[in-house]
Amino acid sequence: MSARIAVTGHRSYDDAARHVIAAGVRAVLVPYAVDEVDGTDGGHAVGHADGRVGRPAGPAHLVSSLAEGADQLAAEIALSLGLRLDVVLPADGYVETLPADCRAPFEALVAQAASVRVLDHPEPSPEAYLAAGLAVLEGADLLIAVWDGQRERGIGGTAQIVDAARAGGIEVAVVWPDGYARPA
Repeated sequence: MSARIAVTGHRSYDDAARHVIAAGVRAVLVPYAVDEVDGTDGGHAVGHADGRVGRPAGPAHLVSSLAEGADQLAAEIALSLGLRLDVVLPADGYVETLPADCRAPFEALVAQAASVRVLDHPEPSPEAYLAAGLAVLEGADLLIAVWDGQRERGIGGTAQIVDAARAGGIEVAVVWPDGYARPA
């Protein structure tokens, strides 16, 4: 079985933080990159919560909801490294909730996805976002969390997904620029 890597994270940060975040996400994903010589994942072993360790078969999967910010950035990096992209969307009409400048990148990433799953929620909502975040974690070996470590108000945010991953024994790799406070 190939490695399954989930991503969650904040939607807003400035360009300077974006460069640091991109480097951090890339550093986490590079060990899973497809070797262009033989098409394998480069020999990265996956450790599971139950203590098993094994080499994944085939390219790793990045699972994302493709929200603006961290989700789209991680998906772009994963695809550039030859990883498979699997998408979980919270509801039909999700793309309309994205800022206008994030819709074309969203559509381009969806077009490159190996699979797209749309959850059965009547519309995008905090409850739908939480369900999508939990669905992204299903079967994950690792969660990349682009997260400032702060607790959110409400439901469906990065902190809740990190908590769920940790409670489920999923390894969490937190990526965030030291000392950076995200925009309000």
